[in-house]
Amino acid sequence: MLSKTVTIPGKTFMFGEYAILEGGTCLGIGTKPEFDFDDRFNLEKQIIHEKSPAGRYVRKIKLEMPDLHINEMDNDQIVIRMINPYQAGGFGASTAEFLYFYLKYSKTKNIQHCFEIYRSLYEGSREQPSGMDVVTQLCGGLSLNRRHENSVLHEGVNWPMQSVEFVICSTGLKIKTHEHLAELDRKLCINLVDFSHELGSLLKSADRFAFFEGLDLWMQKLNEFQLTHPLIFGLKQEVEVVARQRGLSFFKCKPCGALGADVVILFYLSDEAALFRSIFDQNFTLRLKIQANLASLRQGPLQV
Repeated sequence: MLSKTVTIPGKTFMFGEYAILEGGTCLGIGTKPEFDFDDRFNLEKQIIHEKSPAGRYVRKIKLEMPDLHINEMDNDQIVIRMINPYQAGGFGASTAEFLYFYLKYSKTKNIQHCFEIYRSLYEGSREQPSGMDVVTQLCGGLSLNRRHENSVLHEGVNWPMQSVEFVICSTGLKIKTHEHLAELDRKLCINLVDFSHELGSLLKSADRFAFFEGLDLWMQKLNEFQLTHPLIFGLKQEVEVVARQRGLSFFKCKPCGALGADVVILFYLSDEAALFRSIFDQNFTLRLKIQANLASLRQGPLQV
């Protein structure tokens, strides 16, 4: 049985978004602060939407095991107490809710099983997610993940470029991912699959110049396919210009998630960290909020 306190890392995809929907490779990042579930917190109960991953999962297990007592059911509503430390979209809150119920009520607990259950909740729907957010948050840390047919291929990795650090920032924008997936042309995703595998190989090569050249090309492709929100594309250009003008010799802004809208990763050289932070504090705080960094990597509840 699950301990009283359950914590789930936040998640970000550094690259591979969209490609993972059709079997591509993504680099998932599991970070603290974590989503925290604990009945001891004096928090207002939150109602789980019936069409969210957690809502779908609870309805599914109640149909399969009608005698199962679910503590979080209250007059046919599903309620939880959760601390969301990010208070912003794009970090995996709805997946964390699902994982809370999966870890508490599933008799089988492993990555492959959880992935299959999560995907089955959307079977036959155009909203079906990749399932790699589940894998990222279950395992935590840095992980190269992809789906081969119905199997999860997961590889935990270390950040290989010691000279480069990054921060993960929320933008204040929010895209409704399920609606975006329902309207998405999956042919665009297929066109990104091979390149996502190449980026995974470039990451493991630890060649900073080759990897970030590849990451630039990835961002160009997403923009060409109109998979980058116009406001975020403008933000990316703006912060990169400011960073160069203020003296950073290396700086990249990588939009992440659906249309790159919710989250951006900012990369800079480790020996320019103090200069980066000064530039950020003076120029970017009205547009961006730092939520995590390289030191925030956090192992998940089913780390491997």
